[in-house]
Amino acid sequence: MATPTTASPTWLRRNRLWLILLPVLLLLAMAASSFRLTALYLPWSWSHPIVAHGPTGTLSEEFMAIDGSTHRRDVTVTVHAVQPVSRLGDDAAAAGGQLWRLDLTFAAPPDQIVDLCSVLLVDAVGNRYDSERAGKVAAPDATWWWSERVACVPEDAPGPKDSILGIEESPVPRPESWPVTAGVVLPAGVEPVGVVVRWHEPTYLQLDVPA
Repeated sequence: MATPTTASPTWLRRNRLWLILLPVLLLLAMAASSFRLTALYLPWSWSHPIVAHGPTGTLSEEFMAIDGSTHRRDVTVTVHAVQPVSRLGDDAAAAGGQLWRLDLTFAAPPDQIVDLCSVLLVDAVGNRYDSERAGKVAAPDATWWWSERVACVPEDAPGPKDSILGIEESPVPRPESWPVTAGVVLPAGVEPVGVVVRWHEPTYLQLDVPA
């Protein structure tokens, strides 16, 4: 039967410096891992929610444009209604899904870049559903169909836009507030409880569906 062994006094003396430093080294390794998570991963994921605790809230963030310049964005979003519909424009829900219409109002300074947003619905367990093409099909009488993209800014007065050629100014100033409509498909029988609006990682705005 084997007998348990213990570290010899000689081994302990020879390695006592490392044994003393071991907790410090572990703490340094954990700090380095935390820095990598905060500095490298989180800015490139949706990790910074602004929770409105109601149907109205303001997203504030700084972001880098394509040309490397830094800009600020302050957008107040109000959710007026989220309701099931059979179609929205030329969009309808695929089999097993339900199309929901969102009526929103955006408000932002006319000189800020606020195009190319994303609008999502959130269910009671936290699943998110995008307003892009997923779950959508052409309405029965649509002759030419491509899923409607959310128009985050007025078509005739979009305000400044970010492009590979630099910041493109709008020929017509954007109003201080404007309506936005989006369509999102959820599985049939699933009710939305929240709305997410976002532009650039890591910040997003989370609002409640109005009662």
